[in-house]
Amino acid sequence: MARPVYGKSVWGGYFLDALNRLYSYDARVGRGRSYASSGKVYDLSVNKNEIKAKVRGNWDPYYNVKLKFNPLSSKEIEKIYSIIDSNPLILASIINGELPSTLLELLKIEGIELFPKDFSELKRSCSCPDWGDPCKHMAGVYFVLTSMIDNNPFLLFEIRGVELINHYKIENELDIAYPFELEESQGQTVVNEEIDIIKFNYFKEFILSKLQPNPSFVSIDFHKVLGDFYKFANRFLATVVYPDQNEHIELIERVFKTADFKVVSSKNILDYRIEITHSLLTRESIEKFFGKESDTLELSILEFARLFLAFSSSEGNEKFNYFYHFFRVAYLLSNANGFVFDILKDNRSYIAIAKPLLSPLSIQKQLLELQKLTPEVLYVDKKALAPKSTNEILLSIFLSELTKALNFPMKKGKGDRIYETLFDLLFRGKRVTESFELRDSLKSLDRYFSIFDILHSNIKFTIVIENRDNDYTMQFLANGKNIHKIDDEKSRITVYKLIVKFADTLQEIESLTKQKEVILDFERLEKFILEQKEIIQDLGIGVVIPKELQKLLRPKLKIRATVKSQNLTTFLSLDKLLEYDFFLAIGDKEVSKEEFEELLKSGKKLVKFKEQFIYLDPKEVDYIFKQMQKHKKLSKFDLLHLNFNDDLELDETLKVFIDDIFKLKEYSLPPVRATLREYQKSGFLWAVNNLLNGFGVILADDMGLGKTLQAIAVMLFLKQEKLVKKPVLVVVPTTLLNNWSKEIEKFAPTLSYSIYYGKGREFKDSDIILTSYQILRRDLEKFKEQKFDMIVIDEAQNIKNPLTSTAQSVKAIKSRYRVALSGTPVENNLSELWSIFDFAIPRYLKSLKDFQKEYAKEIEINKNQEIAKRLKNITAPFMLRRLKTDKTIINDLPQKIVIDQYITMEKEQAALYGSFLEEMMDNIKKSDSKDRSGLIFKLLISLKQICNHPKNFDNSYDLDYKLSGKSKLLLELLETIIERDEKVLIFTQYTQMGDILEEIIKRELLLEPLYLKGSLSKSKRDELVESFNNDKDKKIFILSLKAGGVGLNLTSANNVIHYDLWFNPAVENQATDRAFRIGQTKNVNVFRFITQNSFEEKIDKMIKAKEELQNLSVSVGESWIGKMSDEELESLFGK
Repeated sequence: MARPVYGKSVWGGYFLDALNRLYSYDARVGRGRSYASSGKVYDLSVNKNEIKAKVRGNWDPYYNVKLKFNPLSSKEIEKIYSIIDSNPLILASIINGELPSTLLELLKIEGIELFPKDFSELKRSCSCPDWGDPCKHMAGVYFVLTSMIDNNPFLLFEIRGVELINHYKIENELDIAYPFELEESQGQTVVNEEIDIIKFNYFKEFILSKLQPNPSFVSIDFHKVLGDFYKFANRFLATVVYPDQNEHIELIERVFKTADFKVVSSKNILDYRIEITHSLLTRESIEKFFGKESDTLELSILEFARLFLAFSSSEGNEKFNYFYHFFRVAYLLSNANGFVFDILKDNRSYIAIAKPLLSPLSIQKQLLELQKLTPEVLYVDKKALAPKSTNEILLSIFLSELTKALNFPMKKGKGDRIYETLFDLLFRGKRVTESFELRDSLKSLDRYFSIFDILHSNIKFTIVIENRDNDYTMQFLANGKNIHKIDDEKSRITVYKLIVKFADTLQEIESLTKQKEVILDFERLEKFILEQKEIIQDLGIGVVIPKELQKLLRPKLKIRATVKSQNLTTFLSLDKLLEYDFFLAIGDKEVSKEEFEELLKSGKKLVKFKEQFIYLDPKEVDYIFKQMQKHKKLSKFDLLHLNFNDDLELDETLKVFIDDIFKLKEYSLPPVRATLREYQKSGFLWAVNNLLNGFGVILADDMGLGKTLQAIAVMLFLKQEKLVKKPVLVVVPTTLLNNWSKEIEKFAPTLSYSIYYGKGREFKDSDIILTSYQILRRDLEKFKEQKFDMIVIDEAQNIKNPLTSTAQSVKAIKSRYRVALSGTPVENNLSELWSIFDFAIPRYLKSLKDFQKEYAKEIEINKNQEIAKRLKNITAPFMLRRLKTDKTIINDLPQKIVIDQYITMEKEQAALYGSFLEEMMDNIKKSDSKDRSGLIFKLLISLKQICNHPKNFDNSYDLDYKLSGKSKLLLELLETIIERDEKVLIFTQYTQMGDILEEIIKRELLLEPLYLKGSLSKSKRDELVESFNNDKDKKIFILSLKAGGVGLNLTSANNVIHYDLWFNPAVENQATDRAFRIGQTKNVNVFRFITQNSFEEKIDKMIKAKEELQNLSVSVGESWIGKMSDEELESLFGK
């Protein structure tokens, strides 16, 4: 352990030097130092000029030491007051609880000695048997007293009878004040919208520049400790605060969007809890999704932050929107080291808190924006706080918990007992009990960071720089008035009390307390503009400067690309033919190397250029010259990135070539059996053009716009043009295998296909091979042995996580052409975007690490709009997303889009279906005519229920969505609809099935659907309809077909799912018309769930084939099935 340093401050040093002179450096003084350092001095008290202490002894438990200093004469005391009163900045420092060293110099000039000149002015005694003067116990007290004076120089005056604290009434200034203003909420209006998130500059150097390197409260270089801490915090922040990797994050986000959040605290803000309430947050779901065994969900602020940083959108209730933005601000503030420390007194103990730096303009601007979003979420002592107080305290809770969680290590042997205690207080969150040894150190520590609190005053300070005939002058204003003109004594003292805190930064302050302005020479102007202006602004002081100094020009290095050959053929050949050179620009002017070197000759950083000033940063200049000497190699993808963002100058050959690549060329449509709409034709041409130029594509059209049809048209074209000779591999979710096979049969019957799936699966000779993501992952080595000319992946979000084996398996398949289809907005999730692009155009967005550093962190965390724009510019040419609401699309669509979804039964479900069918067909054949019709209806209803979910047929089955092909597809479809922020109606004939769906949706999607069934009263029905139509968070409405099929207006939904079919088009259409009716402003997607290889598929075909059945009256229902013969039943229900 390091030895403590005594006499670190000017005042403590003065006291210690005088002590050594008085005792002529007696050896006992040195021994007393070790007594003080080892904590043997305790119970020290100061009562005016008398000091008492106990010192642990070798023979007795302790010895009593008494010191009594003679007071100064009244004349000397009056002289001290006179010196202070005549020096306003010294007076201001004293009012701040500080004693400037200039006062000591002035006292010496006047011949006033604060330390006794000889022993007659100091009475001293010790109860130990050692008659030496001083004994080691007395010397120990002297050293402890020196340490106390280091932290509280007023003590040196107090022991000589000079009551500076009482005379100037500054007792409150020396106390540790509560660091927050607890302003109560007045029910302010809160907006629920997005705000811009500012990326802050790093504040470490700014903070350290305003703090003393060696403050009196520690014996080592505290500057270095703080600097190391900020560096450590910046480096390891991402190990403590990061987007949560919870596998259920999307479901948690969904619940949180409509949850209630409440932060409850006492005045000790670290005694807090965060309460999250929602009807779906039951004990079961809390344990499943959060791993906590509790009836209520409470999270630490860091757990809370990790979740919100993982959430993909701010859309939710007011509190959700607020915390979504709050934690991004908190993260960026932490990352920029935008926080300092403060001491919070809690009864007779102390805790340290980290609190936000509030003075910098960028932080002020960000917090003002955040205040607009701030609802009543923080309650201190049961009172809701106003937005400003809420944000300051919540940020302090976050920063304090972050500091503790970082576990900043203390270097061994670097500090004494006091330092170790203060280290644990600041960086480990440990509570410290009040003691005479620590009391003044804690006060000194509290004052240490007070310079950053200028904003807490109601005075607006402004520095004004003016240009008067090329002479620059400086003025200092307080609330618009020159500080030397403030006549009112109270106002003047208040102003001086604040400005003295940054007198070391602005050397002109003392002069400006006496005159209106000072003239700045160019060297001083340069230093102010380049080195001090930002520091002063970050302290909360306004700076007004002339126009020519407001936006300094900086030299910029630009790139010019040329090509070695005039005969460019393909984009892929560019890498070998490209050449680059660099040129300099200042503003919009190109500057030669010679002109630039001429500007550098002055040796100044601030140089006049035409009517403006240039900032010549030596590091930037050095970088520019080094880059100009290099011959940097850029790739063909670098060329595209730079070109798409207008950061590149191309020669004419290259410009013509690049323009030609991205010019849409006309190709004839292949013979698909469908009439492609105009937007589908343009999608086909866009995809073909990109594919033939060597780029993969991502077709991300809105659900229902025909992505599958466009993809089939592209495949047919490439096959027809003999550009694809080997098979096309199509990878889809298992639930879509049947849909794809039917779409191929329907739109391109000339293309042969095979399905690689199920037991005994094998590759067959066909144009298209259909498989699932799961099978591809499982049989990857077999797939690698095959040769494919093209790969198409549907529902591409299945590879959104690049680290999964699914994503890696898909990307391992080699092919010439690559197409990804996705109906969800992949641009909202950047890791998903990178992963899909990495499939479509490998290496186009560089490595995941590079992408996250360059784009993802900047956009998702920093909300950098410029970077978002640059990313959009480089991805847009290869990703096409059209929405049904686009003006160019909406007039080209049918009003109602009917989509048949074919579903494969799960294994257990299929076995149940087969065994029950066999049993019932046997019974029907043996039955007489009287029972026959009833048995057929029982068979029909039971098979429908089995197709729905085994539990719908037999209640003993588990409520597991995986037991039913329909419920699996339903959840996938609902996920897509919810991601699109749309609403959906789900119709089922069976009330029990509605109950099952309600519970499955709650469990798996953490959404609370509305459910209308026949047993509800009219008022309850009206309430549900009202809620669905008007509450944006109510997105799913389950309706039993009979209760909800007629008489309701539900136009807020633009998706309808018929979970089971009535087999009567009139009834089905009546249900669909709850959404598709007058007042509907969107096109309506109608999904009909049909179980493949079941009677459902056969009846659906029969109905579509027999047009007359479409005109059956509603009352007929399904009665016609009961009149079928055995042969007809075999045909309908048999294999």
